[in-house]
Parts: sequence; structure tokens; C-alpha cells
Amino acid sequence: MDGIVLELQREALKQDGDILSLLRKAYLIARKLQLKDFGKWVNSELNGYDVQDNIPRYRHLTGEVKAWNPYHGWIPVVFDQDLGLDEHKSRDSIAALIDVYRNSDGHRAQVNFPAGINAMLNKTAPFQTKYALFIAVNQIFNIEESVRTAILEWAIVLEENGIIGEGMQFSKEEKEVAATTPIINNYTTNIFGDVSNSQMQQGTENSTQTQ
Repeated sequence: MDGIVLELQREALKQDGDILSLLRKAYLIARKLQLKDFGKWVNSELNGYDVQDNIPRYRHLTGEVKAWNPYHGWIPVVFDQDLGLDEHKSRDSIAALIDVYRNSDGHRAQVNFPAGINAMLNKTAPFQTKYALFIAVNQIFNIEESVRTAILEWAIVLEENGIIGEGMQFSKEEKEVAATTPIINNYTTNIFGDVSNSQMQQGTENSTQTQ
């Protein structure tokens, strides 16, 4: 029986593999090795990021701001200055993002702005309306692929440092190596950045979502 780390590698290599199953297995390994930072990242991918959490760079999405026109539908908005509203740092769980991707029209997803931003934009608008950011759905697909690649690379680092596991167990020596090896303990350091607000849904013409 192969160790769980090698199993994780094989699962990460499957293009059609279940990303949720992969994350759960990675979380199990992180908990058994007492790797708190990596375990926290995996848990955030599974359950979503909290307001105070940093958001990994691969979750930084860009798109086009549009306003809802009752006669013409969603229309592009042009600003006199850069307000940074064309960027979105997604906190959604990986399951929610996959659902958006699978149920989208294949081209775009919709991020609704919080009420405060809508109110600010409406101050200079000719009529009161709602605003949203529309992003290409391939950016959501790239989030899933980034997670899969990160787990694969992490599993390779574990193997390179002699951490394989026997079945679903790790030896005392393997746990000690995991606890004292900087490249393992600091694996998530370079993929995190700042935080922002808003929520995502599939790009329907008249859908709404509150926060």
C-alpha cells in the first residue's frame, strides 16, 4: 500500500479528479503532520475565506464594471478616475466557484457589489440602479487549477523531504521533519495578498444577491 502522500500526488495529476476530495485528503495530511498554515489554507478553500483573511493571488480576478439599464440590460460603465472596481478578490468556497463555473453561460460570471459601493456609484448616476463586475469564467477555472497545482507541488516537497506516510499514518521522524523544515512550514507564504469585499454568482441578466 502506497503512502497517502503518493496517493495525493496521483490524485492531483488527474485532470478530471474531484478537487474537493483532493482538498480533503490534503487537509487530512496537514492535520496529521500538524502543519497549521497549510491546513488553514486548505480549510479556507473548502469553506471560504473570512473577512479578515488574506486572499491568495490566484483568486484576484479582473473584469468589466456594468450598470443595469431597465431598457438595455447590463451596459458598460466608464469612470473618470480609476476606482479599482474592476478587480475582485474572491472569498467564495471552491465548491461555490465550481457551481458558478458549471452553471454559467460559458463566458462570464457576475460579482455583485456591496450596498455601500452601489450607493456611492449612484450618487453621480443619472438614475438609481445596481452595478456588478463581469468576469470571464475561465478565471474561475484557473482558480481550481491553481489549487490543484499547489497541492501537487506541496506533495512533491513532502516526498523530497522523506515524508511519505505508511497508509494513512506518519512516523515520529516524518512529523519532526515536517515541523522543522522551513520550505514545508512556510509553503503558503508567497501566494497570499490583500483582501476585498463582494460576492459572485453566475452571469444572469436580472439576478441579485445581497451581502
